[in-house]
Amino acid sequence: MAARRRAYTGAVKTSQIQLPPDGDWRATLARIRGGTQGRVILLWPERGEPRAPRLVLQLAARRCQRLRVPLALVTSKPDIRAMADEFGIPTFGNARQARKESWDLPPKVSMPKPALTMEGIYLRIMAEERRAKLAGLE
Repeated sequence: MAARRRAYTGAVKTSQIQLPPDGDWRATLARIRGGTQGRVILLWPERGEPRAPRLVLQLAARRCQRLRVPLALVTSKPDIRAMADEFGIPTFGNARQARKESWDLPPKVSMPKPALTMEGIYLRIMAEERRAKLAGLE
């Protein structure tokens, strides 16, 4: 007996992607694939955060825009919410709330030309780390 295939119901699939606190955010962003993925909820870590949070949000918004995947962010941190607002990423307090709401693609995110290369990305991360280190010393 042949297995029956379920008919496509038209419901939008929502993927939740957990961003590791001090881990490899590049691998996390690579999980945003587009196509049948539907929409993406990026779960920001409660403790710790990536080295360059502004850059991570900028790259996530840019990738979702390019792949035509709607993106939302779940975080309780006000500074991260403010950064997400700059890039047009809707923010929510929890994943359940994000799943219930509807949201659209983030607006086009422009990046400076040198940052498009991996070398440029690493240089920006190192500069942000230096600034954070100096701010902690003052």
